[in-house]
Amino acid sequence: MTKNKFIQFCLLAAICFAGVVFNACKNDDSTPEIVRPNDSTNISIPENLWLAAGESHTLEITPLPKNTTKAITWQSSNASIATVDSTGKVTAIKKGTATITAQAGGKPAVCEVTVDLPMLSTGKVTNITDSTATFNGTIINVGKPAYIEKGFCYSTAPNPTIKDSTKIIVTGTEKGEFSANVTKLKYGTVYYVKAYAINAQKDTVYGKQIIKPTVKLNTSSLIIAVGEKDSLKILVTPADTAAYKVEYASSNTSVAIIDAYSGKITAKTKGHATITATTPYSTTTCKILVYEVSTEENVPINGTIWATCNADIKIINTKITRPNIVIDTIIAFATAPESYGKLYQWNRKVWLNTTDATVKNWNVTIPQGTKWEKANDPCPEGYRIPTQAEMDSLIKAVNVVNMWKTYKNVAGRVFVDKITGNALFLPAVGCRNYSNGSLYAAGTHGFYWSSTPYESDATGAYRLRFNQSGAGVSDDCRRDAYSIRPVLAQ
Repeated sequence: MTKNKFIQFCLLAAICFAGVVFNACKNDDSTPEIVRPNDSTNISIPENLWLAAGESHTLEITPLPKNTTKAITWQSSNASIATVDSTGKVTAIKKGTATITAQAGGKPAVCEVTVDLPMLSTGKVTNITDSTATFNGTIINVGKPAYIEKGFCYSTAPNPTIKDSTKIIVTGTEKGEFSANVTKLKYGTVYYVKAYAINAQKDTVYGKQIIKPTVKLNTSSLIIAVGEKDSLKILVTPADTAAYKVEYASSNTSVAIIDAYSGKITAKTKGHATITATTPYSTTTCKILVYEVSTEENVPINGTIWATCNADIKIINTKITRPNIVIDTIIAFATAPESYGKLYQWNRKVWLNTTDATVKNWNVTIPQGTKWEKANDPCPEGYRIPTQAEMDSLIKAVNVVNMWKTYKNVAGRVFVDKITGNALFLPAVGCRNYSNGSLYAAGTHGFYWSSTPYESDATGAYRLRFNQSGAGVSDDCRRDAYSIRPVLAQ
Protein backbone atom coordinates (compact mmCIF):
# COMPACT_ATOMS: atom_id res chain seq x y z
CA MET A 1 0.00 0.00 0.00
CA THR A 2 1.24 3.46 -0.96
CA LYS A 3 1.56 6.24 1.58
CA ASN A 4 -1.31 8.27 0.04
CA LYS A 5 -3.68 5.31 0.17
CA PHE A 6 -2.81 4.70 3.85
CA ILE A 7 -3.66 8.30 4.77
CA GLN A 8 -6.96 8.08 2.94
CA PHE A 9 -7.85 4.88 4.85
CA CYS A 10 -7.16 6.53 8.24
CA LEU A 11 -9.30 9.56 7.40
CA LEU A 12 -12.18 7.32 6.38
CA ALA A 13 -11.94 5.30 9.58
CA ALA A 14 -11.94 8.46 11.70
CA ILE A 15 -15.02 9.79 9.93
CA CYS A 16 -16.85 6.50 10.51
CA PHE A 17 -15.94 6.45 14.20
CA ALA A 18 -17.13 10.04 14.65
CA GLY A 19 -20.46 9.15 13.06
CA VAL A 20 -20.92 6.24 15.36
CA VAL A 21 -20.22 8.39 18.39
CA PHE A 22 -22.58 11.12 17.11
CA ASN A 23 -25.40 8.65 16.59
CA ALA A 24 -24.85 7.13 20.00
CA CYS A 25 -25.18 10.56 21.63
CA LYS A 26 -28.20 11.44 19.53
CA ASN A 27 -30.07 8.25 20.57
CA ASP A 28 -29.27 8.59 24.40
CA ASP A 29 -32.95 9.07 25.41
CA SER A 30 -33.90 5.64 24.25
CA THR A 31 -31.11 3.85 26.10
CA PRO A 32 -32.49 1.70 29.08
CA GLU A 33 -31.62 3.04 32.60
CA ILE A 34 -29.53 0.76 34.79
CA VAL A 35 -31.23 0.55 38.29
CA ARG A 36 -29.22 -0.51 41.36
CA PRO A 37 -30.88 -1.99 44.53
CA ASN A 38 -31.51 0.74 47.21
CA ASP A 39 -31.14 -0.41 50.89
CA SER A 40 -32.37 2.77 52.59
CA THR A 41 -35.66 4.66 53.02
CA ASN A 42 -36.11 8.30 53.92
CA ILE A 43 -38.86 9.08 56.47
CA SER A 44 -40.52 12.22 57.76
CA ILE A 45 -41.81 13.07 61.29
CA PRO A 46 -43.07 16.34 62.82
CA GLU A 47 -40.27 18.81 63.44
CA ASN A 48 -41.57 19.99 66.86
CA LEU A 49 -43.57 18.54 69.74
CA TRP A 50 -44.67 20.19 73.01
CA LEU A 51 -45.58 18.02 75.99
CA ALA A 52 -46.20 18.43 79.70
CA ALA A 53 -44.29 16.22 82.10
CA GLY A 54 -45.99 12.82 82.28
CA GLU A 55 -47.80 13.15 78.94
CA SER A 56 -47.24 10.87 75.92
CA HIS A 57 -47.68 11.29 72.17
CA THR A 58 -47.00 8.95 69.24
CA LEU A 59 -45.22 10.66 66.35
CA GLU A 60 -46.81 10.35 62.92
CA ILE A 61 -44.42 8.78 60.37
CA THR A 62 -44.41 9.47 56.64
CA PRO A 63 -42.16 6.96 54.83
CA LEU A 64 -40.58 7.82 51.45
CA PRO A 65 -41.33 5.92 49.26
CA LYS A 66 -44.77 5.30 50.73
CA ASN A 67 -44.80 1.53 50.14
CA THR A 68 -41.65 0.85 52.15
CA THR A 69 -41.62 -1.82 54.84
CA LYS A 70 -38.20 -0.96 56.16
CA ALA A 71 -37.88 -1.15 59.98
CA ILE A 72 -37.52 2.17 61.80
CA THR A 73 -35.16 2.77 64.71
CA TRP A 74 -35.85 5.44 67.34
CA GLN A 75 -33.56 7.28 69.71
CA SER A 76 -33.77 10.12 72.24
CA SER A 77 -30.89 12.51 72.80
CA ASN A 78 -31.86 12.89 76.47
CA ALA A 79 -33.97 10.14 78.02
CA SER A 80 -34.13 12.07 81.29
CA ILE A 81 -36.24 14.70 79.49
CA ALA A 82 -38.22 12.55 77.02
CA THR A 83 -38.14 8.87 76.08
CA VAL A 84 -39.26 7.14 72.89
CA ASP A 85 -40.20 3.49 72.33
CA SER A 86 -40.05 1.27 69.24
CA THR A 87 -43.42 2.56 67.98
CA GLY A 88 -42.49 6.24 68.13
CA LYS A 89 -44.39 6.90 71.35
CA VAL A 90 -42.73 9.86 73.11
CA THR A 91 -43.17 10.28 76.88
CA ALA A 92 -42.23 13.54 78.59
CA ILE A 93 -40.34 13.06 81.85
CA LYS A 94 -39.46 16.54 83.07
CA LYS A 95 -38.97 20.11 81.90
CA GLY A 96 -36.36 20.51 79.14
CA THR A 97 -35.70 19.67 75.47
CA ALA A 98 -34.69 16.48 73.74
CA THR A 99 -34.22 15.46 70.11
CA ILE A 100 -36.02 12.36 68.88
CA THR A 101 -34.34 10.70 65.88
CA ALA A 102 -36.04 8.21 63.56
CA GLN A 103 -34.14 6.35 60.82
CA ALA A 104 -34.88 3.55 58.35
CA GLY A 105 -31.45 3.24 56.75
CA GLY A 106 -31.72 6.50 54.82
CA LYS A 107 -31.48 10.08 55.97
CA PRO A 108 -32.49 10.44 59.67
CA ALA A 109 -35.57 12.46 60.63
CA VAL A 110 -35.58 14.52 63.81
CA CYS A 111 -38.20 16.05 66.12
CA GLU A 112 -37.43 18.66 68.75
CA VAL A 113 -39.41 17.84 71.93
CA THR A 114 -40.08 20.63 74.41
CA VAL A 115 -41.39 19.60 77.81
CA ASP A 116 -42.86 22.88 79.02
CA LEU A 117 -46.59 22.91 78.46
CA PRO A 118 -48.71 24.79 80.98
CA MET A 119 -48.90 22.99 84.33
CA LEU A 120 -51.96 23.30 86.55
CA SER A 121 -53.91 21.58 89.31
CA THR A 122 -57.58 21.19 90.19
CA GLY A 123 -58.39 22.31 93.73
CA LYS A 124 -61.18 21.38 96.11
CA VAL A 125 -64.72 22.40 95.27
CA THR A 126 -65.89 24.84 97.93
CA ASN A 127 -68.99 26.79 98.97
CA ILE A 128 -71.31 23.93 98.07
CA THR A 129 -75.04 24.52 98.41
CA ASP A 130 -77.97 22.57 96.99
CA SER A 131 -77.41 24.08 93.53
CA THR A 132 -74.17 26.10 93.52
CA ALA A 133 -70.45 25.60 94.13
CA THR A 134 -67.07 27.21 93.56
CA PHE A 135 -64.51 25.44 91.37
CA ASN A 136 -60.85 26.16 92.13
CA GLY A 137 -57.60 25.66 90.24
CA THR A 138 -53.99 26.82 90.13
CA ILE A 139 -51.72 27.61 87.16
CA ILE A 140 -48.32 26.31 88.28
CA ASN A 141 -46.43 27.05 85.05
CA VAL A 142 -47.75 29.18 82.17
CA GLY A 143 -45.78 27.04 79.66
CA LYS A 144 -43.84 27.88 76.50
CA PRO A 145 -45.58 28.96 74.38
CA ALA A 146 -47.73 30.45 77.15
CA TYR A 147 -51.35 29.44 77.65
CA ILE A 148 -54.02 31.64 76.12
CA GLU A 149 -57.14 30.16 77.77
CA LYS A 150 -57.96 28.54 81.10
CA GLY A 151 -61.06 27.39 82.92
CA PHE A 152 -62.95 24.32 84.11
CA CYS A 153 -64.84 21.48 82.49
CA TYR A 154 -67.30 19.36 84.45
CA SER A 155 -69.71 16.53 83.87
CA THR A 156 -71.71 13.82 85.61
CA ALA A 157 -69.49 11.30 83.79
CA PRO A 158 -65.85 10.63 84.73
CA ASN A 159 -62.87 12.22 82.95
CA PRO A 160 -64.53 15.29 81.43
CA THR A 161 -62.81 17.18 78.60
CA ILE A 162 -63.57 20.49 76.93
CA LYS A 163 -65.03 18.58 73.99
CA ASP A 164 -67.58 16.44 75.82
CA SER A 165 -68.61 18.39 78.94
CA THR A 166 -69.70 21.80 80.19
CA LYS A 167 -66.89 24.35 79.91
CA ILE A 168 -66.39 27.53 81.93
CA ILE A 169 -63.74 30.00 80.73
CA VAL A 170 -61.93 32.10 83.34
CA THR A 171 -60.28 35.33 82.22
CA GLY A 172 -56.56 36.00 82.65
CA THR A 173 -53.30 34.41 81.49
CA GLU A 174 -51.21 34.83 84.61
CA LYS A 175 -49.70 32.26 86.98
CA GLY A 176 -51.52 31.46 90.24
CA GLU A 177 -54.94 30.53 91.61
CA PHE A 178 -58.22 30.98 89.74
CA SER A 179 -61.84 30.06 90.42
CA ALA A 180 -65.35 30.06 89.00
CA ASN A 181 -68.74 30.21 90.70
CA VAL A 182 -71.03 27.57 89.19
CA THR A 183 -74.83 27.62 89.39
CA LYS A 184 -77.75 25.36 88.43
CA LEU A 185 -76.15 22.22 89.86
CA LYS A 186 -78.44 19.35 90.80
CA TYR A 187 -78.36 18.43 94.50
CA GLY A 188 -77.36 14.82 95.21
CA THR A 189 -75.52 14.50 91.88
CA VAL A 190 -71.80 13.76 91.66
CA TYR A 191 -69.92 16.12 89.34
CA TYR A 192 -66.46 15.35 87.97
CA VAL A 193 -64.36 18.50 87.61
CA LYS A 194 -61.06 19.32 85.88
CA ALA A 195 -59.18 22.58 85.47
CA TYR A 196 -57.77 23.06 81.95
CA ALA A 197 -55.45 25.37 79.98
CA ILE A 198 -54.83 25.80 76.23
CA ASN A 199 -51.63 27.23 74.75
CA ALA A 200 -50.98 29.04 71.46
CA GLN A 201 -50.21 25.72 69.75
CA LYS A 202 -53.78 24.59 70.63
CA ASP A 203 -52.43 22.01 73.08
CA THR A 204 -54.83 21.36 75.99
CA VAL A 205 -53.65 20.21 79.42
CA TYR A 206 -55.80 19.24 82.41
CA GLY A 207 -55.47 19.21 86.17
CA LYS A 208 -56.27 16.16 88.25
CA GLN A 209 -59.93 15.16 88.21
CA ILE A 210 -62.06 15.53 91.33
CA ILE A 211 -63.49 12.01 91.47
CA LYS A 212 -66.49 10.45 93.15
CA PRO A 213 -65.34 9.70 96.71
CA THR A 214 -65.72 6.71 99.00
CA VAL A 215 -67.75 7.94 101.95
CA LYS A 216 -68.09 6.08 105.24
CA LEU A 217 -68.43 6.77 108.95
CA ASN A 218 -65.43 6.44 111.24
CA THR A 219 -67.07 3.32 112.68
CA SER A 220 -69.80 0.95 111.52
CA SER A 221 -70.85 0.06 115.08
CA LEU A 222 -70.72 1.81 118.42
CA ILE A 223 -71.32 0.55 121.95
CA ILE A 224 -72.04 3.29 124.45
CA ALA A 225 -73.38 3.44 128.00
CA VAL A 226 -76.59 5.16 129.01
CA GLY A 227 -75.84 8.83 129.67
CA GLU A 228 -72.58 8.84 127.73
CA LYS A 229 -71.83 11.05 124.75
CA ASP A 230 -69.86 10.26 121.63
CA SER A 231 -69.65 11.50 118.06
CA LEU A 232 -69.54 10.16 114.54
CA LYS A 233 -67.42 11.54 111.73
CA ILE A 234 -67.59 11.11 107.97
CA LEU A 235 -64.40 9.80 106.35
CA VAL A 236 -63.89 10.54 102.66
CA THR A 237 -61.36 8.97 100.28
CA PRO A 238 -59.51 10.60 98.59
CA ALA A 239 -58.85 13.29 101.16
CA ASP A 240 -58.98 16.11 98.60
CA THR A 241 -62.58 15.31 97.62
CA ALA A 242 -64.92 18.23 97.11
CA ALA A 243 -66.59 19.72 100.15
CA TYR A 244 -69.90 18.08 100.98
CA LYS A 245 -73.03 18.44 103.05
CA VAL A 246 -73.88 15.71 105.59
CA GLU A 247 -76.98 15.14 107.68
CA TYR A 248 -77.38 12.59 110.51
CA ALA A 249 -80.54 10.91 111.78
CA SER A 250 -81.36 8.27 114.43
CA SER A 251 -83.80 5.44 113.83
CA ASN A 252 -84.70 5.29 117.52
CA THR A 253 -84.48 8.62 119.34
CA SER A 254 -85.66 7.05 122.60
CA VAL A 255 -82.41 5.03 122.65
CA ALA A 256 -79.94 7.49 121.09
CA ILE A 257 -80.21 10.99 119.67
CA ILE A 258 -77.75 12.64 117.31
CA ASP A 259 -77.26 16.23 116.24
CA ALA A 260 -78.29 16.43 112.59
CA TYR A 261 -75.16 18.34 111.53
CA SER A 262 -72.40 17.84 114.11
CA GLY A 263 -72.75 14.06 114.55
CA LYS A 264 -72.73 14.29 118.37
CA ILE A 265 -74.53 11.34 119.99
CA THR A 266 -76.23 11.11 123.39
CA ALA A 267 -77.23 7.68 124.73
CA LYS A 268 -80.67 7.83 126.35
CA THR A 269 -81.84 4.33 127.27
CA LYS A 270 -80.73 0.71 126.87
CA GLY A 271 -81.40 -0.66 123.39
CA HIS A 272 -80.50 -0.46 119.69
CA ALA A 273 -80.57 2.33 117.11
CA THR A 274 -79.23 2.90 113.61
CA ILE A 275 -77.56 6.20 112.75
CA THR A 276 -77.83 7.20 109.09
CA ALA A 277 -75.45 9.74 107.55
CA THR A 278 -76.55 11.21 104.21
CA THR A 279 -74.18 13.07 101.85
CA PRO A 280 -74.56 14.12 98.22
CA TYR A 281 -72.36 11.14 97.32
CA SER A 282 -73.88 8.28 99.32
CA THR A 283 -75.67 7.16 102.46
CA THR A 284 -73.88 5.20 105.19
CA THR A 285 -74.97 3.80 108.57
CA CYS A 286 -73.70 2.94 112.04
CA LYS A 287 -75.32 0.43 114.41
CA ILE A 288 -75.62 1.76 117.97
CA LEU A 289 -75.91 -0.45 121.06
CA VAL A 290 -76.69 1.42 124.26
CA TYR A 291 -75.94 -0.58 127.40
CA GLU A 292 -76.44 -0.01 131.10
CA VAL A 293 -74.39 -1.47 133.96
CA SER A 294 -76.96 -3.08 136.17
CA THR A 295 -77.21 -2.01 139.80
CA GLU A 296 -79.95 -4.49 140.50
CA GLU A 297 -79.14 -7.64 142.47
CA ASN A 298 -78.72 -9.82 139.36
CA VAL A 299 -78.14 -9.36 135.64
CA PRO A 300 -78.55 -12.01 132.90
CA ILE A 301 -75.67 -12.09 130.38
CA ASN A 302 -75.78 -14.62 127.55
CA GLY A 303 -77.88 -17.15 129.47
CA THR A 304 -76.09 -16.92 132.84
CA ILE A 305 -77.47 -14.85 135.72
CA TRP A 306 -74.64 -12.99 137.42
CA ALA A 307 -74.57 -11.11 140.70
CA THR A 308 -73.88 -7.45 140.05
CA CYS A 309 -71.29 -7.18 142.88
CA ASN A 310 -68.24 -9.10 144.08
CA ALA A 311 -68.22 -11.49 147.02
CA ASP A 312 -67.48 -9.69 150.30
CA ILE A 313 -68.03 -9.88 154.03
CA LYS A 314 -70.06 -7.73 156.36
CA ILE A 315 -68.97 -6.90 159.89
CA ILE A 316 -71.84 -7.46 162.31
CA ASN A 317 -70.08 -7.22 165.65
CA THR A 318 -66.71 -6.24 167.09
CA LYS A 319 -65.63 -7.51 170.52
CA ILE A 320 -62.60 -6.21 172.35
CA THR A 321 -61.19 -8.80 174.76
CA ARG A 322 -57.80 -7.45 175.64
CA PRO A 323 -55.32 -7.94 174.14
CA ASN A 324 -57.41 -9.28 171.24
CA ILE A 325 -60.08 -7.80 169.00
CA VAL A 326 -62.72 -10.24 167.80
CA ILE A 327 -64.69 -9.30 164.67
CA ASP A 328 -67.84 -11.17 163.79
CA THR A 329 -68.66 -11.18 160.08
CA ILE A 330 -71.14 -12.66 157.69
CA ILE A 331 -70.91 -13.45 153.99
CA ALA A 332 -72.28 -10.65 151.86
CA PHE A 333 -71.93 -8.78 148.57
CA ALA A 334 -69.83 -5.69 148.03
CA THR A 335 -71.85 -2.50 148.24
CA ALA A 336 -71.72 -1.60 144.50
CA PRO A 337 -70.57 -3.05 141.15
CA GLU A 338 -67.37 -1.00 141.32
CA SER A 339 -66.51 -2.04 144.92
CA TYR A 340 -63.58 -4.44 145.20
CA GLY A 341 -64.94 -6.90 147.76
CA LYS A 342 -62.52 -9.48 149.21
CA LEU A 343 -59.87 -11.86 147.82
CA TYR A 344 -59.77 -15.67 148.26
CA GLN A 345 -57.37 -18.52 147.61
CA TRP A 346 -58.93 -21.32 145.56
CA ASN A 347 -61.25 -23.64 147.58
CA ARG A 348 -60.69 -21.61 150.74
CA LYS A 349 -63.26 -19.50 152.53
CA VAL A 350 -60.76 -17.32 154.39
CA TRP A 351 -61.04 -13.79 153.07
CA LEU A 352 -58.24 -11.31 152.48
CA ASN A 353 -58.58 -7.56 152.16
CA THR A 354 -57.57 -5.48 149.12
CA THR A 355 -55.90 -2.65 151.01
CA ASP A 356 -52.93 -3.93 153.02
CA ALA A 357 -49.69 -4.19 151.05
CA THR A 358 -48.70 -7.44 152.80
CA VAL A 359 -50.44 -10.24 154.73
CA LYS A 360 -49.34 -11.78 158.04
CA ASN A 361 -49.24 -15.55 158.26
CA TRP A 362 -49.75 -16.06 154.51
CA ASN A 363 -50.82 -19.64 153.75
CA VAL A 364 -48.27 -21.01 151.28
CA THR A 365 -49.72 -24.53 151.13
CA ILE A 366 -51.46 -25.74 147.97
CA PRO A 367 -55.27 -25.82 148.32
CA GLN A 368 -56.52 -29.34 147.71
CA GLY A 369 -59.67 -30.80 146.16
CA THR A 370 -61.15 -31.70 142.78
CA LYS A 371 -63.80 -28.99 143.11
CA TRP A 372 -64.60 -25.96 145.19
CA GLU A 373 -66.32 -27.50 148.19
CA LYS A 374 -69.67 -26.04 149.25
CA ALA A 375 -68.39 -25.65 152.79
CA ASN A 376 -65.64 -23.38 151.47
CA ASP A 377 -67.90 -21.34 149.17
CA PRO A 378 -67.71 -17.64 150.15
CA CYS A 379 -70.79 -16.71 148.10
CA PRO A 380 -73.99 -15.47 149.77
CA GLU A 381 -76.90 -17.87 150.13
CA GLY A 382 -78.46 -18.82 146.77
CA TYR A 383 -75.27 -18.09 144.81
CA ARG A 384 -72.19 -20.07 143.83
CA ILE A 385 -68.79 -19.64 142.16
CA PRO A 386 -69.04 -19.69 138.33
CA THR A 387 -67.62 -22.55 136.28
CA GLN A 388 -64.96 -22.29 133.61
CA ALA A 389 -67.68 -22.62 130.93
CA GLU A 390 -69.62 -19.71 132.44
CA MET A 391 -66.45 -17.60 132.42
CA ASP A 392 -65.95 -18.53 128.76
CA SER A 393 -69.49 -17.39 127.97
CA LEU A 394 -68.42 -13.84 128.83
CA ILE A 395 -65.50 -13.67 126.42
CA LYS A 396 -65.90 -16.30 123.70
CA ALA A 397 -69.53 -15.87 122.71
CA VAL A 398 -70.66 -13.90 119.65
CA ASN A 399 -73.46 -12.42 121.73
CA VAL A 400 -71.17 -10.70 124.25
CA VAL A 401 -68.68 -7.90 123.78
CA ASN A 402 -66.28 -6.67 126.45
CA MET A 403 -64.19 -3.53 126.79
CA TRP A 404 -61.97 -1.71 129.24
CA LYS A 405 -63.92 1.08 130.94
CA THR A 406 -63.80 3.45 133.87
CA TYR A 407 -67.06 3.12 135.75
CA LYS A 408 -67.69 5.60 138.56
CA ASN A 409 -63.96 6.38 138.70
CA VAL A 410 -62.98 2.72 138.97
CA ALA A 411 -61.08 0.94 136.18
CA GLY A 412 -62.29 -2.44 135.03
CA ARG A 413 -63.89 -4.34 132.21
CA VAL A 414 -67.54 -4.26 131.17
CA PHE A 415 -69.22 -7.27 129.54
CA VAL A 416 -72.24 -6.38 127.39
CA ASP A 417 -74.96 -8.69 126.11
CA LYS A 418 -75.34 -7.50 122.51
CA ILE A 419 -78.96 -8.65 122.28
CA THR A 420 -80.36 -7.12 125.46
CA GLY A 421 -77.90 -4.35 126.29
CA ASN A 422 -77.46 -5.77 129.81
CA ALA A 423 -73.98 -5.11 131.16
CA LEU A 424 -71.78 -6.61 133.89
CA PHE A 425 -68.92 -4.55 135.34
CA LEU A 426 -65.92 -6.29 136.93
CA PRO A 427 -63.48 -3.95 138.71
CA ALA A 428 -59.74 -4.41 138.20
CA VAL A 429 -59.05 -5.43 141.80
CA GLY A 430 -55.64 -7.00 141.22
CA CYS A 431 -54.66 -10.02 143.37
CA ARG A 432 -52.42 -11.31 146.15
CA ASN A 433 -49.33 -13.16 144.96
CA TYR A 434 -49.06 -16.88 145.71
CA SER A 435 -45.54 -16.64 147.18
CA ASN A 436 -46.02 -14.10 149.98
CA GLY A 437 -49.52 -12.58 149.66
CA SER A 438 -48.28 -9.19 148.46
CA LEU A 439 -50.81 -7.03 146.64
CA TYR A 440 -50.32 -6.95 142.86
CA ALA A 441 -51.74 -4.94 139.90
CA ALA A 442 -54.64 -3.24 141.66
CA GLY A 443 -56.33 -0.88 139.18
CA THR A 444 -54.68 -2.42 136.12
CA HIS A 445 -55.64 -6.11 136.18
CA GLY A 446 -58.59 -8.20 137.26
CA PHE A 447 -58.44 -11.86 138.39
CA TYR A 448 -61.61 -13.85 139.12
CA TRP A 449 -61.75 -17.50 140.20
CA SER A 450 -63.87 -20.19 138.59
CA SER A 451 -64.84 -23.35 140.48
CA THR A 452 -63.20 -25.58 137.85
CA PRO A 453 -59.83 -27.19 138.70
CA TYR A 454 -57.11 -27.44 136.06
CA GLU A 455 -57.25 -31.02 134.80
CA SER A 456 -53.54 -31.31 133.99
CA ASP A 457 -52.11 -30.00 137.25
CA ALA A 458 -53.52 -30.39 140.78
CA THR A 459 -51.86 -27.13 141.81
CA GLY A 460 -53.87 -25.06 139.33
CA ALA A 461 -57.42 -23.95 138.60
CA TYR A 462 -59.15 -21.87 135.92
CA ARG A 463 -59.65 -18.15 136.32
CA LEU A 464 -60.68 -15.09 134.29
CA ARG A 465 -57.87 -12.59 133.82
CA PHE A 466 -58.17 -9.19 132.14
CA ASN A 467 -56.43 -5.87 131.71
CA GLN A 468 -56.69 -2.91 129.35
CA SER A 469 -55.57 -5.04 126.38
CA GLY A 470 -58.14 -7.84 126.65
CA ALA A 471 -59.56 -10.75 128.63
CA GLY A 472 -59.02 -14.51 128.72
CA VAL A 473 -59.68 -17.68 130.72
CA SER A 474 -56.75 -19.96 131.61
CA ASP A 475 -55.23 -21.80 134.58
CA ASP A 476 -53.21 -20.34 137.43
CA CYS A 477 -51.78 -21.27 140.83
CA ARG A 478 -54.39 -22.07 143.50
CA ARG A 479 -52.37 -20.22 146.14
CA ASP A 480 -53.08 -16.87 144.46
CA ALA A 481 -55.86 -14.85 146.09
CA TYR A 482 -58.41 -13.62 143.53
CA SER A 483 -61.82 -11.94 143.43
CA ILE A 484 -65.08 -13.87 143.11
CA ARG A 485 -68.13 -12.74 141.15
CA PRO A 486 -70.96 -15.14 142.10
CA VAL A 487 -73.67 -16.51 139.77
CA LEU A 488 -77.21 -17.40 140.75
CA ALA A 489 -77.49 -21.02 141.85
CA GLN A 490 -80.29 -22.54 139.74
